[in-house]
Amino acid sequence: TNESIVDVIAYSIDARVLSDYTAFIALEPEQGGDICTSEQCEDDSGTPTSGEADRPGQFQINVYPNPFQDRLRIEVQFEQRIDLSEVTASVYDVTGRLITRLRPSEQGIGDRASLAWAGTDSAGRPVANGVYLIVIDTPQGRQTVKAVKA
Repeated sequence: TNESIVDVIAYSIDARVLSDYTAFIALEPEQGGDICTSEQCEDDSGTPTSGEADRPGQFQINVYPNPFQDRLRIEVQFEQRIDLSEVTASVYDVTGRLITRLRPSEQGIGDRASLAWAGTDSAGRPVANGVYLIVIDTPQGRQTVKAVKA
């Protein structure tokens, strides 16, 4: 859907990654793109383009087992307590197609969220084996993890 495409484009720009929908954003050096050769690169506004873990407000994600067959567990540990109802995980295939959205099993205020994915799409149909991107959106920011269904 267009909503999914807009989500993928927004995420790709925020996380500085390419997808089928955002490959046009990459510039060849001959066309004015700059190559960063140091570990601390910045964009035109001075925002770091690497070192995601060093940015304030980030959170830790543990995904297991990975690869998985029947059930993937996603544990998110926050730096501070948040409203867990504001946490979502969107599962995309490698083409950027939204597969399903997940919510934490617990609600209320907390510093840890647990989510689970049974390897199915939003209609409950099993998805094919392969690589999936899980985008975790929280009040503290957005991060992506890769999971493999085997």
